[in-house]
Amino acid sequence: MKIPVFSVCVIIFWNIISPVSGLAESRADLIPIKEKYYQKLISSDFSQRYEATRYFNQKLEKEDLTDDVIKESLNLLKNEAERIIKFRELSLKPGVQRIEEKVPHNLLYMNDEEFAVYYGDLCEIIGKSAKKDYLAILIEHCLEPKVFLYYGADAVDPIISTLLVSILPDKKMSAIFVLGEMLKPKKEGYITSGVDRSKIMAVLIQATSDSDRNIRQASVRAIGDSGDKDAVPVLTEIANNDPFYFEKTDRTTGKIITRYAVREEAKKALEKIREKDIAK
Repeated sequence: MKIPVFSVCVIIFWNIISPVSGLAESRADLIPIKEKYYQKLISSDFSQRYEATRYFNQKLEKEDLTDDVIKESLNLLKNEAERIIKFRELSLKPGVQRIEEKVPHNLLYMNDEEFAVYYGDLCEIIGKSAKKDYLAILIEHCLEPKVFLYYGADAVDPIISTLLVSILPDKKMSAIFVLGEMLKPKKEGYITSGVDRSKIMAVLIQATSDSDRNIRQASVRAIGDSGDKDAVPVLTEIANNDPFYFEKTDRTTGKIITRYAVREEAKKALEKIREKDIAK
C-alpha cells in the first residue's frame, strides 16, 4: 500500500520535532523538582544542602543551572570558606583531644567526608557558569582543574598569574595542576592551544627552577603529561642535574640508597613523551 506524499511529510516532520518536544516537556517537568532542591540549597541543615548540591551538580546539565542556583552556591561558598577558617582555628586548640570538645556543634559537619564532596560540588556549580566575575573567588577557594576547564582560555592568564605571584607552596602546586590539565590531551574538555599553550609551557618550565623541590617535581610531571616534544631538552637537563636527593635504607640489603626524586620524575616525563610520539 502506498502512503500519500503528504502523510510521509507529516511522519518525517513529526519524527524531527518529537525529540525536541520531549526535551521541552522534560525541562518543564524539571521546574518543580529544581524548586524543591533550591529550597534544600538554602536550608540551614547541612544534609539538605549536601543533597541539593549533589542534585544540581550531578543530575543537571550546566545549561539547566539557573542564576539563582549559581548565586546561592556562590554565597554558600563564601560562607563555608569563612567557617573553614574558624573550624581550623578551633580544631588546633591545644589541651583538648576530642574534636567535639573543641568545635561547636554547628560546625562539626565540616569534619565529615561528605563536606569535601559538598564543597567540590559548590565549586563546580559556580565554575559551570563560566562567568569571569567569579574567577577570583574560585581561584581563592576552589583551585581545582575541573572547575577551570569550564572557563577555557579565560582562565589561563589568571592561573598563570597565581603561579607567578603566590608565595604559598600549596597554592602554586594547585595552579600547576590546573595548568597541566589544560595542556593534557583528552577526549573531552578544554585543551589549550596556540599562544596560550606556549605561555603555559613557558611558566611551567620556569617553575622547574623553583627553590621548592615539590614545585619542580609537579611542573616536570605536568610537562611530561602534555606530551610536548619541545620540552625534551629541558627535561633532559633536569633528569641529569636536579640537585635534590634523599637517602633511604633498602629493607632487603640494608644498604643506603640515594634517590633523586625530581630527576626520576623528569625521566618518567621523557618516557611519556617518547611513548606518545611513538603512538602517533
